[in-house]
Amino acid sequence: MVLEVKDWRLDTIVHVNRMQVELLTDSGNVSTDNPFEQVRSYMFSVVDTLNLDPSVDRSSALEMSHAYMR
Repeated sequence: MVLEVKDWRLDTIVHVNRMQVELLTDSGNVSTDNPFEQVRSYMFSVVDTLNLDPSVDRSSALEMSHAYMR
């Protein structure tokens, strides 16, 4: 399980798209990676790492499911 936790408030989120989130901070607007894309990237890294591990049973392909909660 991969979780990405943010300490954001709804009133600080200026704009969101698939790849980026724009936040209103004390230093002005700041763009950062969308947490959903961060988690997606982390999941692929975990699967790639497990595929390289010789101790992992390869009799069945590693599968990755994902979901998000609101």
